[in-house]
Amino acid sequence: MSQTRIRSAFESRLASWAATQSLPVVWQNVAAELPVVDHLRAYLLPAETAARDLAGDNRSYRGIFQVSVFAAPGQGAERVEQIARALDELFPVALRMESGGLAVLVLTPMAARPAIQEPGWFSVPVSCRYAAEETKP
Repeated sequence: MSQTRIRSAFESRLASWAATQSLPVVWQNVAAELPVVDHLRAYLLPAETAARDLAGDNRSYRGIFQVSVFAAPGQGAERVEQIARALDELFPVALRMESGGLAVLVLTPMAARPAIQEPGWFSVPVSCRYAAEETKP
């Protein structure tokens, strides 16, 4: 399925970068102990798949890739903002990622959303929109 390939494109790039930053990543619906240090949580939020022809052979995939940045509360927003800027550089507009023969394109800049304060964490969701097109043989 194409969502699997889209997820793979984003997650493999994020995983490689996060490893160089010593930032643990919690993946969507993967059992894990929640880290007690600064970390990321990654989500693929697909939109409805569109068929571009009556036969349904040409599929258009759209959605949002979100990375929530979690940091300890009471230390200001600078660390989270630095990570958000780095994510924008990691997933620039017009980035084309290949995954299993599918090209995934980043359509919008990674943009930080309003911060969420919860017990024990300060988090900021950072997300971009993506697109992928597929024509079945």
